[in-house]
Amino acid sequence: MLHCIRSADSSICPACENSEETMCHIVITCPAYRTQCDALRRLMHNRAYHIR
Repeated sequence: MLHCIRSADSSICPACENSEETMCHIVITCPAYRTQCDALRRLMHNRAYHIR
């Protein structure tokens, strides 16, 4: 995300440094945001797995 707007030199996620930084990665799979992702899943139930 930061790479797309030229605010970072790399497209690798700065939080976990293991994957490309995409919306799906940040909202669903990034281990650095696990607590926030779990809270989102609880609030949105199964809709949290579909990013539109």
